[in-house]
Amino acid sequence: MSGLLLTGAFSLTQSPIDAVGTDMVKTVTSAVTTADRPSLAIQQAFTYFIEVEYDINAKVLYKNSSVDNADDAYGLTGFTVTNVSHPNPKLSLPSATGVDVPAGLVSASAGSGLSGSGQFPVTLTVNLSSEGIMTSTCLISGSSVTALTSEDPTKAQVVHWPTIDGTPVVSSTTADKLSDVITAAELNTEYEAVRNTINANYNNQNMLSAWSITIDGVTQETNNSLSKYAQDRSKAGLGAIFDAGQKIVCSVSQQYSVSIEGYDGSSNPIASGTIYGVITQS
Repeated sequence: MSGLLLTGAFSLTQSPIDAVGTDMVKTVTSAVTTADRPSLAIQQAFTYFIEVEYDINAKVLYKNSSVDNADDAYGLTGFTVTNVSHPNPKLSLPSATGVDVPAGLVSASAGSGLSGSGQFPVTLTVNLSSEGIMTSTCLISGSSVTALTSEDPTKAQVVHWPTIDGTPVVSSTTADKLSDVITAAELNTEYEAVRNTINANYNNQNMLSAWSITIDGVTQETNNSLSKYAQDRSKAGLGAIFDAGQKIVCSVSQQYSVSIEGYDGSSNPIASGTIYGVITQS
């Protein structure tokens, strides 16, 4: 723009203007407000267990936070595994070696006119593996017993143990035999069939006839144990929150106790402990 230039004077007075000041000098700090979620289900230590491999991730329910602007929500579809569905579990059960159980007693007694008696214990010796397989032996032991009689010049005398030797034929010309010894080895041979029958009840027997592990379903939520598990392991945003080899433990345990009652009514504990059902991500 332009105009004509003329001589003259010009003045003005400005209204005072306050300084802006520091009223809007502020610090705005970001923050996160927290509320504790339920912690991961209590970590259960265990020594003895029945463990199977299973695709746990296939049962995980997952809802991504992008759907409704909430945290990731996790849940689990319940499932059951059994000795039928998983016939080859990993087992770690209480074990034992060389536990003696009284299985009988052979008494050697002196017959009429004889001296010499004793006893031969019958012992079932038991082993139990960590896989729950019992093995055993059944043997007779003890010191030899000698039967004695005094010589009678008017008789031919043959001392014997009928159980072992039968009854000998004795005539007036038979040479005297005034003593006879019975040994544990002879008794083991004599009673082999009986010992084998007893032993068969325990040898190579599986102490587990059946088992079942059920994992209950978990409702899909943002603050349950599965969601916490995913957060703690930086798995949030992933449906597969279990790595191969990671485990879940059933909250219900079982007592495992193996005991054999002896022939004399005695209780003979073999092994015992608390067993947990464990599922391992395959």
